[in-house]
Amino acid sequence: MNKIPIVSNYIIDKEHHDILDIFHKLNESCTKHIINENKLIDLRNKIKPDNHINIQLEIDNHKKEHETILIKIKELEEEFLNHIKRQDIIHFHKI
Repeated sequence: MNKIPIVSNYIIDKEHHDILDIFHKLNESCTKHIINENKLIDLRNKIKPDNHINIQLEIDNHKKEHETILIKIKELEEEFLNHIKRQDIIHFHKI
């Protein structure tokens, strides 16, 4: 017969903390990357030859996608926090 491993509230709490820390690091890393990438995009757009096709729409779309990525990271973090509040806190109380 397989035994179910005993997982304590401490382990679950620690894992929750670790996951939230990962969200924070992911958000920071992506924000830093996006800032740097946007700077490079702007610089390259500024120095492109005069006869280069107009790429402003593509640049704007690219930057909007950056914003969307950051929003989705925050939304996922919020969803995870809400899950903890709605489900885990209720189901992992002391018995």
